[in-house]
Amino acid sequence: MRLMNPLLATRKKAIYRTVKFDKKELCSHSLDIGLICDHGCLYCSTPTIASARTNPVFKENGTTAQKAHNAQLACIDLGTPERVAADAKQLTASDVVMMCTKVDPFSPAVQQTNLFRDCLYELLTNNPHCQVRVLSKNAGIVDVLKDFTEYADRIHFSLSLTAPTSQQDFIDIVEPNTSSITERIDALKEAHGLGFRMYGMVCPCIPGILTEYHQVESVFKEVLQFNPETIWVEPVNSRGQGFNNMVAALDEAGKHEWASSIKAIKNKDSHDEYVAGLINTVALVSKNLALDVPIRFLSYNRKDAISAKLIDDSHVIWL
Repeated sequence: MRLMNPLLATRKKAIYRTVKFDKKELCSHSLDIGLICDHGCLYCSTPTIASARTNPVFKENGTTAQKAHNAQLACIDLGTPERVAADAKQLTASDVVMMCTKVDPFSPAVQQTNLFRDCLYELLTNNPHCQVRVLSKNAGIVDVLKDFTEYADRIHFSLSLTAPTSQQDFIDIVEPNTSSITERIDALKEAHGLGFRMYGMVCPCIPGILTEYHQVESVFKEVLQFNPETIWVEPVNSRGQGFNNMVAALDEAGKHEWASSIKAIKNKDSHDEYVAGLINTVALVSKNLALDVPIRFLSYNRKDAISAKLIDDSHVIWL
C-alpha cells in the first residue's frame, strides 16, 4: 500500500458514553483515535456516521469522509491522549471503554505515531478501575500490548476474523491494508499466552465467505483456541457505499461469484433472509460444537420483519 499523510482533526473530547454499544454488551464508552482509518475495508460504514460525515476537517481539505475513506486516507486526532487523560478520571469500575468503535486503533497511519500506545497508557493510568476492550484487524497491535501485561486483567482483546483462512484472496481485495487472517489468528494466540482477557469478533459475515455452515464452523474453531469469554457475530450492514464498493472491486478482480452473492442481499427482503439464515447457521454450529461460550449475534434487522423460521434466536441482540 501507499501510505499517505493522514488528515488531522481536533475534537473536544476523547471518551464518549455509547448507548448503542452498551446494548451490544461490548462497552459503555467509546474511545476513537480519529474519524476514519486507512485499512481500506470496502464494506465500512463509518464515513456515513454523523460524527465523521459532518466534521469540518473534510470540507477544509476539499473532500468528504466517504471520498477520503475510498482513497484509503485516514483522519486521526493527535491530541486524543491528552483528552483521554482528562476524560478517564470520570469513569467508574463498572465502565468498559472500547478502542475503538468507529475506526481501527492500529491502522497503518496510526502505526506511524504513538497514538494507540499513548491513549491506552493514559486510560489505564488515569483510571485504576475501568475495563478496556481493544479491537483491531492489525496483528501488529500485540507488539504494543506486550508492554501492558501488568494490566492484562483489565484488557479484553480481539482481532476481527472476517473469513476462514482459505478465503484470504477475498480479504486481500476487500480489506486491502489489514493483516492476513492467519496473522490475526497467530496474534490472538500470542495475546492469550500473554494473559489478556480474550473475546471473539466474527464480523462482518459476508455472503459466500462467512455464511455457510463449514465457514462459520471453521472460524469458530479458530476462535475457541484462545478461550474467549464471549463471541460476537455480526452480519454485514447495508449502510453507505459498502455493498457497491465491494461488488465493483470483486468484479474488477474477476471474482464475479462473490460479487453476485453480495448483490443478492442488497434489498431489504433479501437482506432479512440472509440475516435469518446466518442466525440459524450460528445456532446450529453452536449446538453441534456444544459451545459453553456466550454468543452475541448483533442484528440491526427487525425481528418482526423476518419471515423465515428461526431455529433459536436466544443469542440474538435485536438492535
